[in-house]
Amino acid sequence: MKKTSIELLEAYFTLNCNNIHIPKVIWEDAKELQNKQAQNYAEFCIKCDRENLPIIYFEDWIKFN
Repeated sequence: MKKTSIELLEAYFTLNCNNIHIPKVIWEDAKELQNKQAQNYAEFCIKCDRENLPIIYFEDWIKFN
């Protein structure tokens, strides 16, 4: 199963940064934000498609939201 960017970072920090502790709540908040952003971007793309508007890249969409 593929991992999200947050899950990859969490795994990296768990394996390679033993002296840096990031609380579990921060990882959970980051995962929740990532999911919300993905959902909002998907809704934006659907609206653009329905209105025959160009769909912008996710990175550009993030800058304006």
